[in-house]
Amino acid sequence: MKHIVDVVCVFDRNGIIRYVSDASPTFWGYEPSEMVGRPFTDFILQEDVYHTLKAIADNTAVAFTHHHENRYRRKDGSIVYVSWSARWSKEDELLYCVARDGSGQRALERRLLKAQEIAGVANFEFDVINRRFQYLSENIYAITGLTKQEVPDFTIDHLWNLLHPEDQWVRAEFIQTDTSVNRQHQYRIIRPDGTVVHLHHHREMYYNVAGRHCYTIGTLQDVTQQKLSEQAAQQSENKFRKLVQNCTDMVGILDGEGRYQYVGQSVETLLGFTTDYVMGKSVTDFIHPEDAVNVEALLQQAFNQKQLEVGPIRFRNSEGNWRWIASTVTNLLDDPDINGLVYNSRDITEQKVIDDRIRELSMIAEESTQSILITDKENRITWVNKAFCTLSEYDAEDVLGKTPNEVFASTFSAADDRHIQQTVNTGGHVQMEALCHSKSGRPYWVSLNIQPVLNEANELSRYVAFAKDVTERKKAEQELAFSEQKFKAMVQEGSDLIVILDMQGCFTYVSDSVSKCLGFTANELLGKHLGEYIHPNDMQETMAGMERVKTNEALTGVQHRFRHREGHYVWLESKGIDHSANPLIGGIIVNARDITDRVELQKRLDAELRNKQKEITSAVIKAQETERSKLGLELHDNVNQVLTTVKLYNEMYLSGYREDRALLERSTQYLQDCINEIRSISKRLSAPTLGKITLHDSIADLVESVNLTNKLMVCFKQQGIEKLHISEDLHLSIYRIIQEGLNNIIKYAGASRAEIILQYQNDTLQLTIRDDGKGFNSKEKWVGIGITNMRTRAENMNGQFMLETRPGKGCTIRASFPLPAETAFMFHSLAASN
Repeated sequence: MKHIVDVVCVFDRNGIIRYVSDASPTFWGYEPSEMVGRPFTDFILQEDVYHTLKAIADNTAVAFTHHHENRYRRKDGSIVYVSWSARWSKEDELLYCVARDGSGQRALERRLLKAQEIAGVANFEFDVINRRFQYLSENIYAITGLTKQEVPDFTIDHLWNLLHPEDQWVRAEFIQTDTSVNRQHQYRIIRPDGTVVHLHHHREMYYNVAGRHCYTIGTLQDVTQQKLSEQAAQQSENKFRKLVQNCTDMVGILDGEGRYQYVGQSVETLLGFTTDYVMGKSVTDFIHPEDAVNVEALLQQAFNQKQLEVGPIRFRNSEGNWRWIASTVTNLLDDPDINGLVYNSRDITEQKVIDDRIRELSMIAEESTQSILITDKENRITWVNKAFCTLSEYDAEDVLGKTPNEVFASTFSAADDRHIQQTVNTGGHVQMEALCHSKSGRPYWVSLNIQPVLNEANELSRYVAFAKDVTERKKAEQELAFSEQKFKAMVQEGSDLIVILDMQGCFTYVSDSVSKCLGFTANELLGKHLGEYIHPNDMQETMAGMERVKTNEALTGVQHRFRHREGHYVWLESKGIDHSANPLIGGIIVNARDITDRVELQKRLDAELRNKQKEITSAVIKAQETERSKLGLELHDNVNQVLTTVKLYNEMYLSGYREDRALLERSTQYLQDCINEIRSISKRLSAPTLGKITLHDSIADLVESVNLTNKLMVCFKQQGIEKLHISEDLHLSIYRIIQEGLNNIIKYAGASRAEIILQYQNDTLQLTIRDDGKGFNSKEKWVGIGITNMRTRAENMNGQFMLETRPGKGCTIRASFPLPAETAFMFHSLAASN
C-alpha cells in the first residue's frame, strides 16, 4: 500500500473517515492519523459538500461501483481535484473508496465537454431504479433549449415533456424489459421557443445480479443539421428522379461503346419504346443510316471533350417513322457514379419542318431592303436577313438565340414592351416607330411592323418583325421641330422686335419683346395703325419704306422713332419682307431693333469727332507756324549770315581792298556750307523719294545728313532689312518717326550720341531709337506734339509705340509693326519686277 500513488479511504454511513492509506501525505499533506476519525466535510470545499453527501447517499443505496468528483483542500491550503471510485459494502456498512488526483483528468474532461458542446452532444449516467441522473453534462441545456435557472435539477421527465407528439413511441421503447446492452433511437423534441430538434439517443445498459436493468450510461446528440441535410438530399434525389422520368426530354447514359446503360421513362413518350427494349442496345440501332456515320464520329469526339452539342439527327420511333432529335452530350466517364456519356435529347421535328420552310422563305427575304427579324414563340431570335445586319451592325451570330430586348435593351420602355406582348399574344399586329441603337452605339429610327405567325392549330408559333429605316425622315422632323422651337424662342425671347403688319399697315401680330422695349402689350397694339406711333419727322420715310416692301423690294435698315407707352420716343432700325402671299402670315414681317443707345452714342461720337478735328486742325496750323518760324530763324541766323559774309569777302576782293586768293577759297567754302544747310532744311521739310530706294537706304541717307551737321553722332544698325521692301505708307511713317526722334534729340536731349536699330524678325519690323541725353519725366505733360505725332504714325500703321525715359538716363523709343513674311516677300517681289 505504501507504493500506491492513489489514496485508499474507508467511510462509514455518517461520513466519518475510518481508514486512510499511507499515500495521504503526498496527496493531501495530512498524515493518516490527522484524518482518521474526522468527518470528510472538514477537508472538502463547502461548495462540494452537498454534491458529495448526495453521491454517498446514492452509493449506499446500490451495490455497484460509483464515480464522482469533488475538491479537497490540502494542508497547505491549495485545492486539488479528486476523482473517486466508491463501492458500498452492505455487510460491513462501510464505503470503500479510491481517490486519485483528478486535475489532469479534469482538464481532459473540459476539452471533451467542449468538443461535445461543439458537436451538440450531452453525456449522462442514469439510475434506472430511482429514475434520476447520476451525472448529466451541462450541454443538455443547449440541446433542449432549457436553462439551468429554470431547471436546476434536470430529470428524465423534463426530456419527455419536450417530446414531439409524433414521436411518443420512444417512451415505450425505454421501458421495454429485454436483455439488450446497446440501444440507439432517433426522435424529435420541441424546444420552448418552438424549434424542432432531431436527437440521436445512444444508451449502454447495465444489469444487476438479479438480471434487472438498473443503470444506463449514454449520450444525447443534436443531429438536426445532419437530418435536414439528409432530407434535402432525399428531396433533391426525388425531384431529380421525377424530372428525369417525367420530363419531355429523353435523358439517359451511354457506356464507352455507345450502348444504353440507363434510359429515362420519357423515351416511351418521345420514341414509343419501353426502357427495357432500349437498354443494352447501341445508339446507332435507332439512327438513320445516312446519319449513323456522323454519329460514330461524334461519339469519338464526345469521348475527348467535356460537352458536345449533337444534331439534329434522325431517330426511328416504334412506328418506323423518323424523328429529328437534337442532343447535348456530357462526358462523365471519369465520374465513378456515372461512368458514361450523359445525354439530353429533345424532339425538334416540327421545329425542323418549320425551319426548313423558313429557310426557303429566307431566300426571298434575305435580299429584301427592309430589315426582317424572326423569333420563336419564346421570343428568341431564330433568323435575321442581311438588311438587318447592315442596319444594326450586328452579325447574325451576335443575336441568334437572344430576345430582341437583350439585343436592343434600350429600345422599348416596360410599358411599350407589355403593350407589344399583349397585342401579338392576342393575334393582333403592332405598328410603331422605335429608336434603336446599332452595335457601335449609332442611333437610328425604324418603322416597325410585328406580325404573329400561327400554326395549323391556330396557336402562336413565332413572330415576324419588319423594320424600315426612317432615320432621315425622323432627322428632318426633328430638325423642323427644333427650327420651329428655335424660331419661337428667338421671336418670344429675343431682344429684337418682330411684328406683322397687314397691307394697310395695321398690327396683326406682336412679339413679347415689344412689351419689354416699348411698354405696349400685344393687345394694345393689335389692330392699330403703324402711323399712330411713328414720330412726325420720320413718318414720310417710314411709310415710303412700307410702299417699297409692297413692290417686293426689301426694307433694309430704316431708322425711325417709335412712341413709347410712357410718351417718349425710342429709336428703332427696321427691316421688312412682304409675306402677304403666305396664308400662314398674310402680311409684312417687320424685324426692328432698339438703337436708341447707338444713336445717342453716335451723336456723342460725332460731337467728339468735330472737337477732335478742331484740335487737330489747330495743332497742324500751330505746327506749320512753328516750323515756318524755325525755318525763318535758320535762314536768318545761319544761311543769311553766311551769305552776308560771302558778299563782304567778294566786295573786298573786287574793290581791291584785298587781293588775297584765300578770301575766294573761304567764300567758296561758306557757299558750300549754305548749300548743305539748305539741303538739310529741304530734307526735313519734304518727304524723300521713297518709292525709288529701300527703307535701309533712306534711313542711312537721313543719318548721314544729321551726322554732317556735327551736332549729333548717330549710329545706324540693321538686321534683315537690306533688301526689305514695304509699302510706301509704312516706309514714310517709319522715316518720319526717326526724323522726328532725331530732331527732338538735337533740340532737347543735349545728347552727344544716338543709336538707331531696325530689325525684321518673327514677322515683325522693330524700330529702336536710343540716346545718351538728359532724359525727362514721362509722367509730366509734354509741351510739344512731336511724341504724339510719332505715336499716332505708329498706331495708324497698326503698330505699337513705347517710350522709356528717366531724368539723367537718356531716352529710348520703341516701335513695332506687324509685317507677315508673305507681305514683305510680296513687296520685295514687286520691287524686283519693277
